[in-house]
Amino acid sequence: MPEYFEATLPGDIELIGTGNSEVPIVSLSLVFEGGRLAEAPDQYGISALTSALMNEGTENYTAEAFEKELQKLGSDVSVFADNETVTINMSSLLRNVDATLALLEERLFRSRFTEEDLQRLRQQQIESIQADMQQPAAIAGNLWQQLVYGEEHAFATPFSGDVAALEALTLADITSFSQQSLSADKLQVVLVGDVSQDEITGKLGFLQNLPTTGLSLREQPATPALAGGTLYFVDKPGAAQSEIRIGYMGELTYDPVGEYFERYLMNYVLGGAFNSRININLREEKGYTYGARSGFNAGKLPGPFTASASVLQSATADSVVQFIDEIRAYRDAGITAAELQFTKDAIGQSEALDYETPGQKASLLQQISTYDLSRDFVRAQQDLISTLTPERVAELAQQHLPLEDMIILVVGDKASVFEAVQGLGYPVVELDADGNPL
Repeated sequence: MPEYFEATLPGDIELIGTGNSEVPIVSLSLVFEGGRLAEAPDQYGISALTSALMNEGTENYTAEAFEKELQKLGSDVSVFADNETVTINMSSLLRNVDATLALLEERLFRSRFTEEDLQRLRQQQIESIQADMQQPAAIAGNLWQQLVYGEEHAFATPFSGDVAALEALTLADITSFSQQSLSADKLQVVLVGDVSQDEITGKLGFLQNLPTTGLSLREQPATPALAGGTLYFVDKPGAAQSEIRIGYMGELTYDPVGEYFERYLMNYVLGGAFNSRININLREEKGYTYGARSGFNAGKLPGPFTASASVLQSATADSVVQFIDEIRAYRDAGITAAELQFTKDAIGQSEALDYETPGQKASLLQQISTYDLSRDFVRAQQDLISTLTPERVAELAQQHLPLEDMIILVVGDKASVFEAVQGLGYPVVELDADGNPL
């Protein structure tokens, strides 16, 4: 666990950082809360599109000229969005920090949005969505999100957005979203590098020019109450493999020192490790798949438990059976002594390599800042690992593997697999690739 410092920059902007003298590199991240959570339903995809446009030209540089300046410095400045944030990352050699920060400031305050770039990047984003809809894995991933989150939730739409919403976006929409997303009251700054706290704070004065009132995050609707035991089927004619998703929507938000982390420990030998029960069964013993897994996912909002695999077409129905049998057996019989020891050794000892690279250190610091974690939270995790008992694993499995609440999604070639899938005895709801009941 690296030593780190915390400071407040002008404008009440939070800074968290740590030294790293092994290489003469400085990494800086400007992390703005928002991302998809700030999107209105009629603008789904705007955070991804705005980020793409911010990687183009600025008021003083064309996109090509900006990239050439970075190349001369051996630096990088890039913008991307995800579910909960918009982030501007900077990486620079120590001797070129000042020049790279000037380019970061240019990107932050003077990105230039043109109609030509909007048309080109929007079309790329739309084509990406359309291409994904031809891939069984993408169809399954998108529909799974739609099922467990509900159609009105931001996470129910593919990250690239909605085609109709993207087609309606204007330059004014992009400019407004950019200005409101890049707000001081939504910003945390993460630093890793061979530079002191005083040195870096003196170089970040330009951040106080950010506006202080940003986008309000949209309140997300309640997730739907799905009928457990329902199997949803999507026909993908000609698919050589079938996609399977099994799970339910959980209630816990991300917490690395609480029951959320304990669920991760509990699931490790079920579907979290390469030699988990699910993967050993479906990959090593049956030969149905290259990989099968299960896990819990959440951030500031609750997320689902998902067991998933891409399996041989001919093994579709039996793969569903094997998934359910493994989850039931683990929930009912619990963990073995050998599996418990493996979990403790594998997770506990892997921490030695968790914070070695600048990127790993930055991710750790962002986690600490985002979730307001204490300086000893890693020690608290180690305590949870070392004191984990078979009884606690059994309790967690009983509580967090409710088979009766789980739904099943299968995407595959109906002509080849549907009869066997129907034979499993679940109530079947057929959907099209957009999630509409047939």
